[in-house]
Amino acid sequence: MKKYKLLAAIIVFSAFGVVGPQRASVASDGCSLHMSEDESLGKPVIFGEDYLVPALQLRFIDEKTGMPVAPKVVNVHYYWQWLAYPYPEHEWGAWEDGEEWVQCTGGQSEITVPERTIKPRGWYNGKYTRFPWPKKPKFDRLEIVIEFDHSAPRLIVDKGDLSQYKKSIAIVKLPPAGRATVQFERLSK
Repeated sequence: MKKYKLLAAIIVFSAFGVVGPQRASVASDGCSLHMSEDESLGKPVIFGEDYLVPALQLRFIDEKTGMPVAPKVVNVHYYWQWLAYPYPEHEWGAWEDGEEWVQCTGGQSEITVPERTIKPRGWYNGKYTRFPWPKKPKFDRLEIVIEFDHSAPRLIVDKGDLSQYKKSIAIVKLPPAGRATVQFERLSK
């Protein structure tokens, strides 16, 4: 009888998010949604055009030795911009970053981050989103943070550069600190 009560408690608590992974929306290849701006800002009120970020095939190597590196965790931050109002020192509002953060488990020198549709959204929909011209939220960039050996270099990928990741393996060269660099190896077929 005690086992059933314990099992029932675990099921109830996990259903309400008290036990188990918080905010986890499982995707493929060990990647899951870790955080979204919606959690802190509430329900969005204005939306931009959806943007499909292609699957990212990433191979990590040490910048100095050229040897493969297996990161502990790979964090992918998807950023879009939305007009925030009121905003200090900006009478008509200012562009702010919105974010979804996907976390991928490491342990291998090559991972695939699945394609993801980003739905740019914002939390202000007033006169300044329409005057003097329309200002809807828009996808901007992504930032990949690679955690390994007490280091976390970053790779910033602008929206216009994402096409290079289609049908390619991105070879990410990891420095001991600072920004990572990337070169592409075309996939056959």
